[in-house]
Amino acid sequence: GGPRRALDLFPGSAMSAPPQGVEPPGREYVVFWLGKATNLHRVDAIARVARGALMCTRPAPVHFLFQDGYLVSLRQELLPVWYNTDSEAEGTPGSQVRLERLLGAEIAAQRGGAEAARGVRCVASRSPPRTAEQWRQCLEQVLVGDAVPSKAATPTPRFDAVLELVESGCPIHFGAPEARGCPRWAADVVGRALVVLGGVMDMEDGQKEALAHVCGGLGVRHRLLSLGRRSELTSKCIKAFEAADDLGLLAPSLLRCQKADWKPQGEAACAEDPDHQAPFHLVVALADSTVADYCAKPEAANLYVDTFLRSKKVNRSTALTLLGADGLALTIPRDVGVCLKEREGTAWLREAAKRTEQLGLHQVLARWCAGLASRGPRGVRQSSPVLLHADSGAPVGGPLG
Repeated sequence: GGPRRALDLFPGSAMSAPPQGVEPPGREYVVFWLGKATNLHRVDAIARVARGALMCTRPAPVHFLFQDGYLVSLRQELLPVWYNTDSEAEGTPGSQVRLERLLGAEIAAQRGGAEAARGVRCVASRSPPRTAEQWRQCLEQVLVGDAVPSKAATPTPRFDAVLELVESGCPIHFGAPEARGCPRWAADVVGRALVVLGGVMDMEDGQKEALAHVCGGLGVRHRLLSLGRRSELTSKCIKAFEAADDLGLLAPSLLRCQKADWKPQGEAACAEDPDHQAPFHLVVALADSTVADYCAKPEAANLYVDTFLRSKKVNRSTALTLLGADGLALTIPRDVGVCLKEREGTAWLREAAKRTEQLGLHQVLARWCAGLASRGPRGVRQSSPVLLHADSGAPVGGPLG
């Protein structure tokens, strides 16, 4: 084929910013969360979800629906307190520990009557926890907001569509537009959307029923979408959704679903094993940092999780290499069972960074390819690995390969 093109896979970079003067309607997320707001569970996952939604090109508010009846909403205003080095908040800037303390303090204060502050809002349901009425009240709060309509009027929703992410939904196949004039943004196809999905675990049947009930009552279009059959981390689903929209790949996919009348793929077995994965090697070039300095930051531990971990599983055929600005490289050939928590992950990475080698990209890839060949069956010619170059300075669009 023609020349290879570089592709930016990470929302929030300069390349993926929308054209000036073109600002699609905002998107928001609802995540049904396992655990209680009054006793935060899996803050590591909450932090990853918050980063995925709040740090994308167009920051998207994310609403957590906890099982104890609390709706906790996080907005962009949280980031300065969470990340600033001069903040009075405890913990390393941008870390899970700092976020846990910030959320704990804000939730406790607002339960005591304080006003919402620092990008955090906590609202309690008036119904018993884990009931259909609780889920409906929290969902209506997100969909309608604080507007109080007259008793005779139906509340006006803030969204045009609710997109529920489930494995059995209408499959989203990311690809280039099929014709000229195809919509650029997802909002051009579905309007302002609220994306709903499960956090840490799949949504319960009662939660799905409550969502369908609320959408029907408010007259909001309710669509079921699938990002694939492979179980993935909630945060990675959000990042994929945002990155695809930034690159102009989401709108054509939604348009195809619309033409297919949003037909779900159902629960039928896949033709291929959804857990099968071709060998994949992610190489991250650190433009202005050494491997040792990078591995001391929370970002390194989160990159490790994004690379190797899925929902309750690991990517066994994946490798990760960090190329430092000083020419030293660190390759992690497989998941080593590092804990999901940043503190433990950072401690392991700091030790691993002591084993860097003087290697260039060519040497890194040659070593990896040799390892793949040695593990393959004898007498069988191995297909050539494909290199996907992620470059934030590359133009968007056009053929790949």
